[in-house]
Amino acid sequence: MSIGPWQPFWIGEPERHLYAALHRPESVQPHLGVLLVPPLLHEQPRARRFLTDVASAFAANGIAALRFDFFGSGDSAGAAADMRLATLREDLECASAALRAHAGVTDIVVMAWRAGALVAWDWLHHGGAASLLVLWEPIRDGRDWLAELERADADERVSPERYTARRPTRVDASDGQLMGYAVAPALREAIAEVSIATLDLPVWLLDRAALGADAGGRIVPAFTANALRPRGVTVRMRSIAALERVVVAAMILMVLVDAVWPASLSAGAGVGPSTAATSQARR
Repeated sequence: MSIGPWQPFWIGEPERHLYAALHRPESVQPHLGVLLVPPLLHEQPRARRFLTDVASAFAANGIAALRFDFFGSGDSAGAAADMRLATLREDLECASAALRAHAGVTDIVVMAWRAGALVAWDWLHHGGAASLLVLWEPIRDGRDWLAELERADADERVSPERYTARRPTRVDASDGQLMGYAVAPALREAIAEVSIATLDLPVWLLDRAALGADAGGRIVPAFTANALRPRGVTVRMRSIAALERVVVAAMILMVLVDAVWPASLSAGAGVGPSTAATSQARR
């Protein structure tokens, strides 16, 4: 998949500016915009190219997309240790306003990756506005996620693959980091209290389908749906067997067209059901 042009700019107050990039359709005025919420900590830089691909795919099909870096991450101001759940909510509100102002859209879909799903849900729970929430392989429970990170971090600190000469004999996490990123106690405490539950808007899940045994511990669609439904979340599933960049545009459009076509896309976003492909990718 090719990366299309985008407009980079700063959003927010000068003392805590955020890096943002708008991928705007060239030939139509979009009515629908997608706000891309990145994952957190070590997964954020790894996902940058993929989120850029996704944003470019939306723009190429008549849908505006805005991606951004949270305060304390990426190219935005601040240090990782300054990140708080409240600042993450503020960043989402700022990015949402920027998408509406710069792209002129009337409807916003929030698409969040991994732990970004916790932040997106928390923002919506505190008054954030969106027509649809799309969760891409989401983290469902903050406390469980932190426990998982702490285990992975402890393994990395004494890993023989990382330390080939003199390997530490005990785990020392006194630096307050998780997977190489500073995480303030206040952020840990707040994230631990976040768990995806009821929202007054449609929630969609994008997860890789199970292909035989899930030896890597990845979440599969049926497991994700069962985990969310008891919490009161209205879930509609679409199984995707291994995503590749050459078809990611078709996959995400298939989801969005089905979800919001009657309300938003038919108003003139410049893309219709005929653009949604149904073929699956091979990994």
